[in-house]
Amino acid sequence: MSDIQSTIEELREKVRALTTELSSYKVESRSVDHSAIVQSRQKIEKMSAEVVDSNPYSRLMALKRMGIVKDYEKIREKTVAVVGVGGVGSVVAEMLTRCAIGKLLLFDYDKVELANMNRLFYQPHQSGLSKVEAAKDTLVHINPDVAIETHNYNITTVENFNKFVDRIRHGSLTGGKVDLVLSCVDNFEARMTVNTACNEENQVWMESGVSENAVSGHIQYIEPGRTACFACVPPLVVASNIDEKTLKREGVCAASLPTTMAVVAGFLVQNTLKYLLNFGDVSMYVGYNALVDFFPRQEMKPNDQCDDRFCRQRQKEYQAKKASEVVEIPAATKEEEIVHEDNSWGIELVDESKVEEKTTVVGNGLEYAYELPKQNQEVDIEPAESEEKSKTSMQDLASLMSQLKGMSTSTKGDTVVRKKRTLQDREKKKVRKNSDSKEHKDDLRDLKTVQRKKEPDEYDYDSSDEEDLRNTIGNIPVNWYDEETHIGYDQQGEKIAKPKKKTEIDVFLEKMEDPDYWRKVFDRQSGTDVVLTDEQVEKLNNLASGKYPVVGYNPYEPFLDIFSSEKTIHPIDNRPEPKSRFIPSRDEMRIVSRMVHAIKMGWSKGPKQKPQKKVYDLWAAEDSMDNKTKSEIARMRMHIPAPKMPLPVHAESYNPPEEYLFDEEEKRKWEEAEPEDRQLQFVPQKYDALRKVPQYNKFLTERFERCLDLYLAPRKIKMKLQVDPSELLPDLPNPNDLRPFPTTLAFIDKGIRDGNLRALTSLQYMRGHVGQVRSVSVEPDRGELLVSGGEDGTVRFWMMDSGRCIKTYKVAGPVISVAFCPVGSKSLVAVAYEGRQISIFNTNCGDKLICSQTEEFIREVPIEESDGKVNWRRIKDRIVLEMPNEVRKVVWHAKGDYLASVAVDDIATSVYIHQMSRARSQCPFTKRKGHVQSVAFHPSLPRLFVATKIHVRVYDLARCQLVKKCITGIKHIGAMVPDVQGENLFVGGLDRKFVWLDLQLSSKPWKSFKHHGSAIRGVAYHKRYPLLATVSDDGTA
Repeated sequence: MSDIQSTIEELREKVRALTTELSSYKVESRSVDHSAIVQSRQKIEKMSAEVVDSNPYSRLMALKRMGIVKDYEKIREKTVAVVGVGGVGSVVAEMLTRCAIGKLLLFDYDKVELANMNRLFYQPHQSGLSKVEAAKDTLVHINPDVAIETHNYNITTVENFNKFVDRIRHGSLTGGKVDLVLSCVDNFEARMTVNTACNEENQVWMESGVSENAVSGHIQYIEPGRTACFACVPPLVVASNIDEKTLKREGVCAASLPTTMAVVAGFLVQNTLKYLLNFGDVSMYVGYNALVDFFPRQEMKPNDQCDDRFCRQRQKEYQAKKASEVVEIPAATKEEEIVHEDNSWGIELVDESKVEEKTTVVGNGLEYAYELPKQNQEVDIEPAESEEKSKTSMQDLASLMSQLKGMSTSTKGDTVVRKKRTLQDREKKKVRKNSDSKEHKDDLRDLKTVQRKKEPDEYDYDSSDEEDLRNTIGNIPVNWYDEETHIGYDQQGEKIAKPKKKTEIDVFLEKMEDPDYWRKVFDRQSGTDVVLTDEQVEKLNNLASGKYPVVGYNPYEPFLDIFSSEKTIHPIDNRPEPKSRFIPSRDEMRIVSRMVHAIKMGWSKGPKQKPQKKVYDLWAAEDSMDNKTKSEIARMRMHIPAPKMPLPVHAESYNPPEEYLFDEEEKRKWEEAEPEDRQLQFVPQKYDALRKVPQYNKFLTERFERCLDLYLAPRKIKMKLQVDPSELLPDLPNPNDLRPFPTTLAFIDKGIRDGNLRALTSLQYMRGHVGQVRSVSVEPDRGELLVSGGEDGTVRFWMMDSGRCIKTYKVAGPVISVAFCPVGSKSLVAVAYEGRQISIFNTNCGDKLICSQTEEFIREVPIEESDGKVNWRRIKDRIVLEMPNEVRKVVWHAKGDYLASVAVDDIATSVYIHQMSRARSQCPFTKRKGHVQSVAFHPSLPRLFVATKIHVRVYDLARCQLVKKCITGIKHIGAMVPDVQGENLFVGGLDRKFVWLDLQLSSKPWKSFKHHGSAIRGVAYHKRYPLLATVSDDGTA
């Protein structure tokens, strides 16, 4: 099975690889087939202004020659990021490429579709490719000098957003920030993502958009802190009552016109060039309405209560920067004259101060229709002539106004205007004939009055609901204009002034005097009161009362039964049946004969029987055992049904016998008892009729407890093992196989020899100390001597074979720790006692030669005065170390030259290492790694074991680094000792746990034991035999 499975996996991997290779081959074949026919040019390192046909930058460099742009070559150093390579973004990328931008960063995650061909510059053969790759393939052939970087991912996700911000921060040609970000996306979420990234990075960006009806658009310049960001106020051109998510659904799409998108893209690129090359004025906001060719412009200030915290931070930074700037008044300079290099047309500058003689002759055979007046020449016009000319000009102006108004009206309006224009022409002719008479002057005045009082045409505005609104701000909150002096813009782009607010007195007077006050509604968008008509009031009343809103609608119209309304004895149509219905039809006979012949020849096939619809039995597999797994079958066999509720007893009857009713004493005991101790959870009651039984108030509680029993009390068959507990104990090995180990006491008191076994509990060996014995140490070389230290301040040496005290030394305080030097050639003992001191002296016991050599060694120790924390002093036959803290324990190195001490306090300098041959002390640790409990030297390597409360750390003293950190699993370590080779470490804890650590195997315990009932105080390992001993507070070893 494993071979078959591996073969299947290999085949799947091959199929995936072939599929990937095929898709890449298709993409390459598309790009190769269609790009091979495109003629590409070599890259141009430097832009040139040479006017030749082979220079693609000659027309662009002409802007510099004409003085419009100071240094157009800087555009090769600029980097622009275009987010969204759709209808607007693709045109923007193409324009910037043709303008020789330095680097383009394209962001989009969509693919090219055939539905995009009406507005994008992609080609049908690029369908299926990502937009950024298709755009790069096209733009590279337009201008190979432009560096194009593509990113095919959605920037609105968290991971891709970080990538997007990183490319804004490091995406330029020099590895720094990009110069400008252009947002050409078509959804609100992506715009907010670009807004957040640019506010966070303090990046200038421009936003663009086209409405869903494709007849309006806008661009907006956004500089964080200076102008309003997208979170402060969205653009004024928004979708008209169309949700953005609705447009993305299947079957619903927005309209698109390449003309509108090209206009918006042109505005966007034009302002981009002005910003990058520093010429002209960059527009803060430019709108575009294709229906009336209207271009509104407006500056948008930032909102100090913006939801984006980075926007608020940038505003504070801009205000602080603006306050710190020093305003300098520029000196008046003389405007330089523009001198053109090419003057092939012979243009000359004319001095306007000179008076030029004007002639009436234009050319050969051409003259002016009237003579132009000379400069400073007064023109004398007679009063009558001037009055007539003024009348004529007024009439011509009125005629011109009527013509202009007639051009914008519909067919019906044109007819009305033509009729009025005919009447006006007749009146004008009449006025011209009688211009000198006063009567005709009055008629002309009346005509002007009629023209001024002309009623507006009914076709000046459309009658639809959306177009009838005079305020064209769109579907945005009106409270955005609370701080402005206007409430919006009309169809001509003029501001609509806010109406004057009414005082309470005005409202009261209007309520008292205006009979239609109750039907007025204030329209916030137009700022006026709208009077509801009777029909609208009736509709509102119908809606409030739950009726149909249509006035006069009757949903229960009477049903008129045409046929059965009047009962008759004859049928409606009593004509006899025609004869043709009783004669066999010849046409049917021919059809039947053809069918019979087709059946005989086997041509005709009957209708296919429809397969019966299969009904899936949801519970069919519950009873069958075919598709069950072993675990399911075992679970079904082990299933135990829920226990049923107990049947009701006589006490639960509504009319129980008298012996089931409680008396006063039983009721009192029932109330005092705990609920779980009661036999009955209710008090039996007696009713003479079932209809008098009230509602049981504990019904829901009992049902709930029953559900809890079924849910929280699972049922399971548990097999009880019939096993003898003694059989579970492991077989103990034969004690003879574990020899050698101690079996008898070295010496016994006389009471034991005489058979007084009761004295065993109070037996004390090696008597001599007064008080508690705190530390003992055995001579490591021969094992003949035992040194002990007690709280009486004495250090005693004992003979192991007889228990006799052979030497006693007195120290300045209670002894805490004693330790024999492990080297047999030195009879040294280190004693730590209270008073923060350590004494190292000669035992003067044993071999006299060794004792004399040890005494000579103590005299030769080079003790010098030092300013360190440990002070070395020689006092008679001993060396005293004055420590900075109380010492808990002293430990010798295997070579006998080094001595380690552990302090009681939990500080960083609790461990010191002392060298006897040089009389020096040093602290190996500068940082606190835990409360040190014990230390031990490695028997052969320069390593130090440091035990804290729960860990054991192994340090290399030669390289001064941590080698291993062992996890003991003990809550508080009490003792620690390594074996002779240093490969194993034995640790005892105050929580009764003893662990065995194999340092070569793992950093965790190899074995763990709990043989003692109290804390383990000491651990010892035999130097020649594989024996280990532990000592506990419970008196056992």
